Amino acid sequence: MLKRNLAPASNQSMLLPSQGPRWSRQRLLGISAQLAMLLLLAVLFTNVMITLGEQRLRQDWATQRYSELQTVGTLLADKVNFQQFRTRIFARGELLRQYLETPSDTRKALILDHWHTLVHNMPDLLGVALYNPSGRLEFASSDIFGDARLPASLLGGNRTMGGKDIYNSPVELVANQGQLEPFMYQLAWLENPDQSVRGYLVTYNSLSRTLTSVRPAFAGKHSPLMLFDNQGLMYIGPGTHNDDKLPAIQGESLAETYPELWQQMSGKYYGQLHEQETTYVYIKVELATQYETKRELYLVSYIKDGEVAAKFTHWRHILLTFAVVITLVSAGVIVLFHLYKLEQRSRLLNIELSRGLFNTDAGWMIVGDSGRIIKANRAAAQALKQETDALEDRSLQWALQLDDTTYREVTALLNATAYWQGEVDLSGHGGSTVRTRIRKLMLLDQRKEYLLVNIDNITELTQTRHEAFLYRMMTEVDTALALTDAQGKILKMSPECLSLLQLESGQQCNLADCLDDQGQGQWQRISEQLNAQGFWRGQISCNHRGSGDAGLQASLKAIVNHEGEVEYVACSFNECSQKGLATDSTLPHRSTVLVNHSNLIRYYESLAVEARDNASVMLLDVTPSRMLSHMSDIGQLEQRANQIEIQLLRELPRNYQMSHWQLGKLIVVMPNTHPNKAHEFAEHVLHKLADLGLAEGLSIGIAANQPEQSLQNLLDNAEVALRRAKQPGEQNICQAFTRSL
Repeated sequence: MLKRNLAPASNQSMLLPSQGPRWSRQRLLGISAQLAMLLLLAVLFTNVMITLGEQRLRQDWATQRYSELQTVGTLLADKVNFQQFRTRIFARGELLRQYLETPSDTRKALILDHWHTLVHNMPDLLGVALYNPSGRLEFASSDIFGDARLPASLLGGNRTMGGKDIYNSPVELVANQGQLEPFMYQLAWLENPDQSVRGYLVTYNSLSRTLTSVRPAFAGKHSPLMLFDNQGLMYIGPGTHNDDKLPAIQGESLAETYPELWQQMSGKYYGQLHEQETTYVYIKVELATQYETKRELYLVSYIKDGEVAAKFTHWRHILLTFAVVITLVSAGVIVLFHLYKLEQRSRLLNIELSRGLFNTDAGWMIVGDSGRIIKANRAAAQALKQETDALEDRSLQWALQLDDTTYREVTALLNATAYWQGEVDLSGHGGSTVRTRIRKLMLLDQRKEYLLVNIDNITELTQTRHEAFLYRMMTEVDTALALTDAQGKILKMSPECLSLLQLESGQQCNLADCLDDQGQGQWQRISEQLNAQGFWRGQISCNHRGSGDAGLQASLKAIVNHEGEVEYVACSFNECSQKGLATDSTLPHRSTVLVNHSNLIRYYESLAVEARDNASVMLLDVTPSRMLSHMSDIGQLEQRANQIEIQLLRELPRNYQMSHWQLGKLIVVMPNTHPNKAHEFAEHVLHKLADLGLAEGLSIGIAANQPEQSLQNLLDNAEVALRRAKQPGEQNICQAFTRSL
């Protein structure tokens, strides 16, 4: 037996053993989604970090490579300036001056020996040569350049330079020791005191050797370095390279092999071009500035993404390791967080559900394995008409006032199925009628059992059942009653109604099908009045009862839901004579307003053929000219239309039908009405509305029906008449397409 002094929390933990931590499918799907999202984010973050790292390293390399190219370009320009200075010193040398004054083989030999010594000590100097005033070669330190003549633009009076000027030639190629070598020559004019030309001194400088001498400024020994002239021709390449877009041989044009790079280079002094696998860095170098031209060269280098990726391998491994560690730690945190939430929620759920037994309006009792009540809440005590303390230690049999036989049956069923449910009437003992549910449960130690008893006071339910029985007895009378839905489908009916409508028992029927030859049209009009007024009372006849039978006096009442829509219709029927049927029951009540075009079409088609062929239509436009200038006028227009609609309902004859057409427009269908009579009625309406101050801006168009004309044609004709009525100088009422008298 359970102890009475156990704390509530302890009792609760034993009462709900099935509420332990449990991984639900929703929880598993949630943690799976979180882990998948974590893995996806880790992969994306790692890829982004690696990509950004490689891009940053590539940019750093490109910046460093540009700095190196800038240094090489500066040194190359300084080297060319030094070569100009050296050429000028040669031209002013004493040996050369003496030879020019007194030419002799001895002095020529001295000059050649001196030049050979200079060529040997200066690697970039390929050779020097002396030309006569006519431009022919006198002698040279090397026979590499042959007997080539000087350009005519540099000779005699054609020249634009002289004196101390040094001419720098474009880059050219010459065969030297079996391979092409780029060179530039510098020319100095040797003048007499009267500024006449005594000869020309030319120094030939190897551009590749000059670049090699400044190459140490280029940090990477294996970094590619290329030289292009201002036409895009390559003169110095990287030797071997694996870039198919760059020229492969000297003299080949970059504009042909890689026009995109050359187009960008030709318009800038420096820059970078990032391709999918290579980054190109270039800079323009001005070697010499002359009167006519500038000697400009381009230094180009490139960086392969494979080299960047190889350099970034170490950091890639660090990032991958870091990402794996962070992902594992995060996954562990997610799992531990879910475990913690499961434990916490399980504990709180046990506590809340256990306390709920005693903090709820439902009656609960805990009964030990000996049948004694351990604890009962206030609701159970009130249902049993006992005090809470008085129920403790009492037997369940005494609390429920069960006799021995009944209690043994209850005990046997609990032992067999662990569940019993029944109703117990305690009214004889001053109590009430209660519904009792008993469940046998096992404690956590699996050695003791207890009973969880739920007690509900069903006295009011019993009384309701009794009242329902009385109501059912009251309805079993000779009055014909029926209940339908909003569409007229009969849900319930009394036997008298079944007999009165001559229907078979169990037959699924619609009240609209039972009406006379107007069919759905009559039920449509009845439904509209139910929607508008909530009730309908009138006489109907059923088509299957025969024309000789008396009609039925019907009273219908709408039962609306919380949204104001008709949900059910309560109907009562009484016998009446055929004379009592309204002669014009097929026409709707004059207070009925059709709210949409489909209802108007059904009404028009339900009219008799003669009434439809002789019908007229009146179309009213109630919009003053000053309205609808702003969106805020719509509310005023709707209010004005509502006022006019109310006044028209008071003036409409019974057989006329009004309907909404458009914003600010109303339609009145007038069966069996001549156009002249319709015009008189329109004038009456206009005067009536004028007396009420509602005729401002009101225009009326009238049209009469023609044989074999649809309602849409009739409305179109009324629109034409309305447009004529709204024209300046016209009256407010106009007719169109009316019949001839």
